[in-house]
Parts: sequence; structure tokens; C-alpha cells
Amino acid sequence: MTAGRLRTRIHCEKRTDDGAWGTPVPGGGTFERQFTTRAELRPMRGGETVMGERLQGRQPYVVRMYRNSKTRQIQSNWRLVDAHDQSRIFAVASPPHDPDGTGAFLDFIAEEGRLP
Repeated sequence: MTAGRLRTRIHCEKRTDDGAWGTPVPGGGTFERQFTTRAELRPMRGGETVMGERLQGRQPYVVRMYRNSKTRQIQSNWRLVDAHDQSRIFAVASPPHDPDGTGAFLDFIAEEGRLP
């Protein structure tokens, strides 16, 4: 794996601890940008689900990023937003893992078309 494949700029966002009527609810607020990083998006086989009697497509991706103190914070309740096309939003579906055991990169699954 070379760094040249990390071509996509991604905003990493998590929900704020906010709730109705001033009561803090963990993960109950809006998404807030934590940092921006480079990533590689590799599409996997897509799927379709029926929601509200409507067929909706989901496209899962393997997302690869450099491993650092910021990217190690990403959990399955985060979302990723394409910095060049903010209409592309990915819900993180799995926690990050080290793909090759070297500690240089983190891989995880994210789905486009699914709300986090």
C-alpha cells in the first residue's frame, strides 16, 4: 500500500452530546466535524434494502486512512463526508482495524446511503 492511493479528502464527524431542553444526551446532538484527513475509498458489493416500502441502495466501502491519534478515535457512531462533494455521506459500520499488522494504516467499513 502506498500513500498515493489516499486521494480522497474526508471530513470525520461525530455527534455532539446535546439533548432537548438543555439535558445532555450522549450522541443526541448534531454532527460536528472533528478533523479532515486523506483516505482511500474502495467500493465493495452493494446492496438494497426496503425502507418504508421504497427500495434504497447502499454502497459499502472499505475506507483506509493513516493511523494516528485522531483516526484511532473513529467509532461506528461517526460519519464521513467527502470534502469535495458534501452530498456524499458515509456511515461508519465497523470500528477501525489494522489491515496488515504494521500499524501504518486503519481500515473500516463505511456505507454510503445509510444514515448514521
